[in-house]
Amino acid sequence: MMGGVGPWPERPRVAVATSGGADSLALTLLAARWATGRGGRADALIVDHGLRPDAAAEARTVAGWLAARAIPCRVLRWRGPKPGAGIQAAARQARYALLEDWCRANAVLDLLVAHTADDQAETVLLRLSHGTGPDGLAGMSALAERHGVRLVRPLLTVARSATRATLDAAGQPWIEDPSNDNPRFERVRIRRWLAAAPRGLAAAALAEAAADLGRVRAGRDAAVAAHLARSVALDPRGHARIDRRRFGAANDSIGAAALARLARTIGAADHVRRSALEPVWRAIRDGTLGAGRTVGGCRFVTAGRTVLVCREAGRLVEVARFNGRPTLWDRRFTLALAGARRLRSRLTIRALGDVPAARLPTAAAAVPALIRAAWPALWRGDRLVAVPHLGYIDPDFATLLRSLTVRWTPMAPVASATFAVVTSPKRII
Repeated sequence: MMGGVGPWPERPRVAVATSGGADSLALTLLAARWATGRGGRADALIVDHGLRPDAAAEARTVAGWLAARAIPCRVLRWRGPKPGAGIQAAARQARYALLEDWCRANAVLDLLVAHTADDQAETVLLRLSHGTGPDGLAGMSALAERHGVRLVRPLLTVARSATRATLDAAGQPWIEDPSNDNPRFERVRIRRWLAAAPRGLAAAALAEAAADLGRVRAGRDAAVAAHLARSVALDPRGHARIDRRRFGAANDSIGAAALARLARTIGAADHVRRSALEPVWRAIRDGTLGAGRTVGGCRFVTAGRTVLVCREAGRLVEVARFNGRPTLWDRRFTLALAGARRLRSRLTIRALGDVPAARLPTAAAAVPALIRAAWPALWRGDRLVAVPHLGYIDPDFATLLRSLTVRWTPMAPVASATFAVVTSPKRII
């Protein structure tokens, strides 16, 4: 199982997203046996979303099961108000944020999640119903990079029935989440349809088709990465410049895909529809971009022989509290004080916005206003305290913030690992 998504270090340290359901619990037991057998360690991470009255008790039950097997376990809680609509999407985003934060804080690179061949088939049908292109039909990648954490899916070729058989053999009970059988959710309706589908549309067949498309996508990802390296210059302050002649030399498939990767990196969006980007790609290729376009949280503007790509500042409303510890803002920048010491001063991170260049250091005049408007800045109320990209700190805060750093940590690197297809295991681990 783990060999199909390797290679691995001599003493592997991994985390496993553990819900208490059969799939994640089976993966946790198998990963713990694998890691400890190699002198390493697997930590189970349970997220309590607080969405059901029984959630906290279930988290304690699962933690107890794992403690009895000497598997380290941590319960992470989603605190704060919950949205009234789109709750599944919001819960998923919160879950991954908690899991990834823990991994980064504990220097764990690999986060294992228990998506199976059945989940892959459901994902393919969901994306097909939403009009996805060939990339979407490749399903989920066995490896994905997210903010310095590798998301690893070792079970993509394993049927859901196998995880239950694994737990039965180990004498381990599991918890059935009632939402997994609630037809109000689209994925549940897809699951029921698959269960009654003819053999040619069975989960295994769809997962195998996704794997074939995944291999095609992997080759195209490599070509896209090479094209980006030839034609795009990234600036660590969070923007990019496209060489119009080199970028426009690609075919439509590579060019549009490269633009999508760039848009995700600069604009911090989870997904940018290809249909929205194709007109921008054609305008860049044909030299008709004109005054510019805004798509996927990005602004594309002609600048001589290049196209400037920067974050759209007009809709940047995120405000993050800053206490000195590493803080991710707008899913693009991480601000911190060396030594991670806490601040008592009430500071927030928000966009620099339309602060005039005259109020900033002279270096600001050399930076287009639409670029610097999307930069992170520290504020105390309405008082501008610091602009890390300009090396500016209000003199009254110079001592307090003398070790302030800012790093560009985009959610999706512009050329990360190519789409990975898990190797079919001869045995489950």
